[in-house]
Amino acid sequence: MEAEEEESQILEVSHEQEDEEEEEKFEELQLDPKEVNDLLFLVQSLGCTKTVGNIETYVKSTECIEFLKELYKLLRNENPDSPLKRLELGEWNVVESDLLKLLISYPEDRQLAFYTIIVLVSLTEKPYKGFTGIAKYTEYLQNYKLSFITSKEAVKVIINHLAECLSKPIEVRNEQHDQMLELITYLFRNLLSIPDKTPQFIKATKGVAIYNTRDDSMKDLQRRFLHKLSDESSLDAFVYMCQDFTPTSIGKLNLCFLEIFCHALASFKPKAMWNKDDGVSLLQSLREKALQQERERNRELSTRHSKFGSSYKMTRAMDGVSLIYHNPFKEKIELNKIPGQSSRSKPQRKDNMNSLTANKNLQELARVDKILINKMKNFANDVLEHCFAPLLESIFTEFYKESQRLEDYDITNYFIFQAFFIEYVRYKHYFESKTLDIDVTPICGIFQKMNFEYFYRNMILEFKKTSRKEFKTREVHASIKFCTQYLYIIRDMQGSASDTTKRNAQILLQTVYYREMSILCRKSFEYWRAGINDKEFLEDIVEFTHITFKLLDDYSKGKALTVRTERVLKTKKPNDDEENEEMDEEPEDTKYQERQLNFNIEFSLLIDADIISKYMFLLQRYKDAREEVNSWVVAFIRKVVNECEADWIFFQLEYLQIFDEILNDRLAQIRYKDIYDLSLTIVEKFFVLFKKNTLLPVEALFRVKEKKIKNMIISNYEDEDVYELQNGMVDIDIGDIEDEDKVRQKVKWTKEEDMILIENYGTFKDMSSVYDLLANLIEGKTPMQIMKRTKFLKLDKGVEKARQILQGAYTDETFRNLFQDAKDVFEKHGKTTVIQEIHKILDDYSEFLKLFTNEEFAIVPIEEETFGLFSDQMFCNFLLALGFCQPRQGEWCWRLNVNPQEILQKLNEVTSNETQIDDEEEEQYNPQTSQNLFMTKNPESANV
Repeated sequence: MEAEEEESQILEVSHEQEDEEEEEKFEELQLDPKEVNDLLFLVQSLGCTKTVGNIETYVKSTECIEFLKELYKLLRNENPDSPLKRLELGEWNVVESDLLKLLISYPEDRQLAFYTIIVLVSLTEKPYKGFTGIAKYTEYLQNYKLSFITSKEAVKVIINHLAECLSKPIEVRNEQHDQMLELITYLFRNLLSIPDKTPQFIKATKGVAIYNTRDDSMKDLQRRFLHKLSDESSLDAFVYMCQDFTPTSIGKLNLCFLEIFCHALASFKPKAMWNKDDGVSLLQSLREKALQQERERNRELSTRHSKFGSSYKMTRAMDGVSLIYHNPFKEKIELNKIPGQSSRSKPQRKDNMNSLTANKNLQELARVDKILINKMKNFANDVLEHCFAPLLESIFTEFYKESQRLEDYDITNYFIFQAFFIEYVRYKHYFESKTLDIDVTPICGIFQKMNFEYFYRNMILEFKKTSRKEFKTREVHASIKFCTQYLYIIRDMQGSASDTTKRNAQILLQTVYYREMSILCRKSFEYWRAGINDKEFLEDIVEFTHITFKLLDDYSKGKALTVRTERVLKTKKPNDDEENEEMDEEPEDTKYQERQLNFNIEFSLLIDADIISKYMFLLQRYKDAREEVNSWVVAFIRKVVNECEADWIFFQLEYLQIFDEILNDRLAQIRYKDIYDLSLTIVEKFFVLFKKNTLLPVEALFRVKEKKIKNMIISNYEDEDVYELQNGMVDIDIGDIEDEDKVRQKVKWTKEEDMILIENYGTFKDMSSVYDLLANLIEGKTPMQIMKRTKFLKLDKGVEKARQILQGAYTDETFRNLFQDAKDVFEKHGKTTVIQEIHKILDDYSEFLKLFTNEEFAIVPIEEETFGLFSDQMFCNFLLALGFCQPRQGEWCWRLNVNPQEILQKLNEVTSNETQIDDEEEEQYNPQTSQNLFMTKNPESANV
């Protein structure tokens, strides 16, 4: 383990005022005296402690089992919204005072153990989230857990009962044996899920904050409990039970075992488990890091002092607040506080999104607990070798058949479990293997295509939610961790010396990048909010984004990749497809639309103001961040600036302040050179533009989101043309303006260009820069022209509607071209001559078809007049419009391979039509659809 592995997170520090308000609400909910007396009678009737020969012994009552049954019945029927009986029992600490003593005093009494464990399982269940007294409830649960830890025999006795049940052959076990296995498993699951008590600070006199050591024994419950489980071979028992899920009694516990493994391993990092450093060196490294940070702070402090005995001195901020010292022996005065003003501490917001981050205390203690690390490393090895594959297969079956037993947290645990062991295998290979060939055999089950499909589909369904109240942030976080490790293991497989492993890696990449991974990266950022979620979640999103695009960049080079979109085509009948953009239930005949992958466009999805602000949030904290995090952030910003040429997006006041702080940091140029150089580059670009546009500092106060406005700023408004107002609106031309007279140019669209719009509009429609991104796909078209064309095709009303419009547009254009070609050729060669020549060709073609069915007919001119017509370009254009095939490369004969009646029909329409052929009318721009009053002459082509 390395000191830099320490995770930054938000500690849930309880606030006095919040606790007082909660206690006031809780006091309103109390058991009436009769219920309290009945409950007390049941507990006292279980047994009592007697002293025999200076030895205390717990003696059960004759009706102890009946009273246990009655106690369980009361707990089972209790309303989970107000578990007042459980709270009363927690106040009496009935687990330590009675239940555990019953187990220890009568270790051979199986029936007594059975009903005692039933009550223990009921008492240790997690509280209902909506319960008002959840803090008190959790405190009692922690007391229960501590009782199991401090008891020398309790866990041992329970494991002995478990071992006795497991020793029975399956055909000999009865229902009570199976129930005992189930109860013990759920009991340990409940105890492992009980959290440690978080650090609390109480306010002493004179506003001094001191640490509350009253509950110091509760701060590392999980670490101590894991020691206990390992010493009593409980962990070995879990591994043994998970080797085979064929028996029904074990199979129905698969989700419970998954939760047990996740809770047991949650506080351990695979890299730290395989690191060779011992606890002493780790502790020393942590201390050295703290001392180094203190020295850096001292260097930044002011050394200026008064030679004239002034009693005031101001220092720079050390902890975010500048202070004035009256003299060394007087109190400190806050600059932003009015003298005499009462001080009210602000509550630190809790991570109400249920972060995956484990308790910080346990992580720190685990890092210096070498013995525990070795125990958990052996446990992880056993899981990987003996039960990872069967457990994973059993759990996935539950998801595949949509089992009614599934809870939301099961999906989270499923992805956490996979992510941990993928990372574990990777670091095991790094630290142990002497070859390049990584062994992925123990975790081969994760590479099943259905497993990745489940992850991807689950993420897509989550991202379709529109209300933040419905967001499952913890599940998304777990999924991101899984996919990150999934991509890392593929990368490691690519570097293997085995050709088979490399081929497998290539197949996996094809599966991954056939999906819209860039959409997953973009949407993931929406789930992190500053002050609500901890920083580790954002760092994991950034890491996921980094490895996704790193592998995509390498994989896409030199390839024409196709991506499957989420727009589906559901087939109703043969040759009758109906498009549906969102469909949760997918029948077997579901087909998806596809689009071509362009790496620059995929990356451009991330150039969004909200995403940039989150990268800058991490950049601002570069001193406290891990080296890897800083490298990911720098790599992203550098790509935005250099490759996408979108440096303008950083020309915001708050971002420039961050860059200024970095450039003024004396140590940044040495210790964080990449960050320093990047900041210098962006600031230099800002001042280069400032020389051209002197209003740039003012514009830096505003958030620029649209590319056309950015172009105005960069060009200093020199290339902008303001059009005359008509009816209070601004008329903006959709074409390129080439001269000062602002002559409108006709914008021609090909069918291929329109199909590019139709196929890709759905991917970018929710982005503010949709037209900029689409313009990058079609050469020679500006964002304004793209916007006009999408409105003409009515893409906002669906792809099917756009296709109908497109089909009609090109049908009309085909006939319009045919009429124009006919008019030209008739004027030059005469209408009668041209028609007679075509009829003659068709007559010969009809005779040819009598002899050769469905064959191409070669038109060989024999007469001089025919040679003259075929050598004329106008006549050839007319033939092409009618449906004739022009000579292929290396040929000189025109050909026919269509029904002659189709050509005759077109020819009759041409000759009978007397409508004048008009030029194609240019599309009109409705300024009501845009808030922009200007358009750049030559919009830039940056991928933004």
